[in-house]
Amino acid sequence: MLDRIDEATRWALRWQSSRRAPGLALVITDRNQTRHVELSGLADRDGMRPVDAAQRWQIGSISKAFSSIAVLQLQSQGKLSVDDRVTDHLPLATHLDPAITLHHLMTHTAGLPGGSEWTPDSLLESAMQGAVGAPQPPGSPFWYSNPGYELLGDVIESVAGRPLETHLEERVLRPLGMTHSAASVVSADHGVDVRGHRPPQDDALWRGEIEQTPDVLFPTCTADGAITATPEDMGHYLRFLLNGGAKGVLGPDDFARLSDRHVPVDDGWYGYGLDTDEPEGQVTLGHSGGMVGMFADVRVDADRGVGTCMLVNGYADVSEANKHVLRLLCHLPSDEPRWPRPEPLEDSADHPHRAAAGLYRSYNPWQPTLRVALIDGELRLVNPVTGSFDVLYPESESRFRVGRADSPDVVDVSVKVGGRFKRLDLSGCVYGRARRDPCDIG
Repeated sequence: MLDRIDEATRWALRWQSSRRAPGLALVITDRNQTRHVELSGLADRDGMRPVDAAQRWQIGSISKAFSSIAVLQLQSQGKLSVDDRVTDHLPLATHLDPAITLHHLMTHTAGLPGGSEWTPDSLLESAMQGAVGAPQPPGSPFWYSNPGYELLGDVIESVAGRPLETHLEERVLRPLGMTHSAASVVSADHGVDVRGHRPPQDDALWRGEIEQTPDVLFPTCTADGAITATPEDMGHYLRFLLNGGAKGVLGPDDFARLSDRHVPVDDGWYGYGLDTDEPEGQVTLGHSGGMVGMFADVRVDADRGVGTCMLVNGYADVSEANKHVLRLLCHLPSDEPRWPRPEPLEDSADHPHRAAAGLYRSYNPWQPTLRVALIDGELRLVNPVTGSFDVLYPESESRFRVGRADSPDVVDVSVKVGGRFKRLDLSGCVYGRARRDPCDIG
């Protein structure tokens, strides 16, 4: 496999350069040991600190599987069941549909909004669930929900009787061998661990034109994504996935529940914080993660006994890149990830929802800008930096479902001045329309 490791590493470094990602860590492992760790670039462009093996990276939503592991452990101890109703453990969730179970949260089928990180306090968000967005009945089709996993973390904390981060570190991270990892992001580590970066312009498509700049720190200790880990520790996690569990963590039966194909998603299946992807000639298990200015992806091919983790501290299509690396290692054909193509903004003066079109800003570090754009005759909610979008389905002149006609996420616009809406509420997170927008028409 050494020739393939060399080829995959060279490609990853070229990809890092093309995306102007300040730093990169690539981990390649088999079932028994880490075969290669590639470290490249800067952990912090401000201080010009190079990436080193001891630094921890924020792995974002990859953390969801760790929270699900904790739930399955508590179930094996008889302290809860995945079929328990959430409100039985969290009386504070007074707005929540009482039929929602832990299974619904773990599979993103609770009918809850996706979450816009409008508050850093999971208890506040949990207490408000059911009162923001347009919640759908539990058992609804898959809709990725960070607040759902924040609720799950609050349940773990309630049942375990101690802080979530302490429980995850003692019951999941340490037994996995992840002895240099933590289950929280804290400000004290800002100048020690890897720092996030983002493109300097937050209102235009990012195509690697200039260097990315240091981003803000977002301290967090929630179950949807707060683990920080070294590259070598991520090798331990990859081997846990490759081997179908680990002694002292999860046995084969519980691992099967963790990784099961519980619900269909667009490109595969979702389990408990893990997704199964089935590209041609391959079945893989893993998850991606995004934090403020930092992105990560883990992916294993258990049939071939190979796993990869890619960590970058800047905006980049890391999930597609990591999948490409894994296919290179497995000698499978693969198309290289491509930059998104810019979409033209239409001048549709007579469009019935043109009053909502424009650039909106907030103080949310996760997503400081959103664009409502008229493209190909439809209204879209666009990430101006990545070009990704969701179609907006109108319910009225000022209210839209996001991504699906029965979506639990809702955009409400209000305060019309000069024929344009000035305020946008995305399921509880408020944005104001930018007064000067170079892409604005009229």
